[in-house]
Amino acid sequence: MYNELFQRNYGVFSEEEQERIREARIILTGCGEIGGATAILLARSGAEHLTLVDDDSFEISNTNRQAGSYVDTAGRKKVEVLREEIARINPEADVTTIDSRIGIENLERHLRGEDVLVASADDFAYSIVAARTAKKLGIPSVIGFPVGSLARVWSNNENSPDVERHFDLPCGLSYDELHRILSSDNQRAMCGSWYAKKADWSAEWASRYASSEIPAAQIAPMTWLASSLVALEVIKLITHRWEPVVFPRYWKITPNSAGIKILVSNSDKDEGDEDGGDSGGGARNAAKTLL
Repeated sequence: MYNELFQRNYGVFSEEEQERIREARIILTGCGEIGGATAILLARSGAEHLTLVDDDSFEISNTNRQAGSYVDTAGRKKVEVLREEIARINPEADVTTIDSRIGIENLERHLRGEDVLVASADDFAYSIVAARTAKKLGIPSVIGFPVGSLARVWSNNENSPDVERHFDLPCGLSYDELHRILSSDNQRAMCGSWYAKKADWSAEWASRYASSEIPAAQIAPMTWLASSLVALEVIKLITHRWEPVVFPRYWKITPNSAGIKILVSNSDKDEGDEDGGDSGGGARNAAKTLL
């Protein structure tokens, strides 16, 4: 059945490469914005060993962009819905679901034995720590970050700079310290202003986001474009068929452009990007204020 399901893959991948996809162990820590669509794309690519981690349930407001979110799945656990969706794609897929958040102190234990981490939690401080833990274990990770009309995606390996550098954050902070910085009023205000400029948020939405009235503005095309690139980066890491885009290189997608950029410093600039960098700016200043 497997060869029939994924017959067209063999026009691109060798039997050995497809077998690597089939046998790879992939853990996704977060199954909402990025993780859900990535899981579906990986299942459709022939991956048969997926661990889905998320303690959240679908809400009606997820329906505009999240895989598995429908009117009739509202209120259901995301990991359970996605497991059912994957079973419809490939009944032989081995999908492990964890419908609770893995504690920071237990991340290392859960990551051991995995081949790739997709760090896709809505809580970005958690994703930073998860990617940092994977790096310590020699496990590559992939991060996708769509917001409004902008999306960024990159892989991390043992030689990558610290993930925090992409967002101009201090390196080596604890989860609690990172979470405090990233959820602060000052940080939300700076991000809201930056997203209005770079990700096409309306001024009203940015203002209300800054005051914690509403969540980040997201649209399905950017979420799914980012998820597609995350899945592609995972496949690169597994098959070694193509060169991964490893940080400080990263994918940058806008409504009118797509390309690979290079973060060249912490000065909020990236190579070849005339409209400036992508860190949202000011995170380090916010950190100095809060630490």
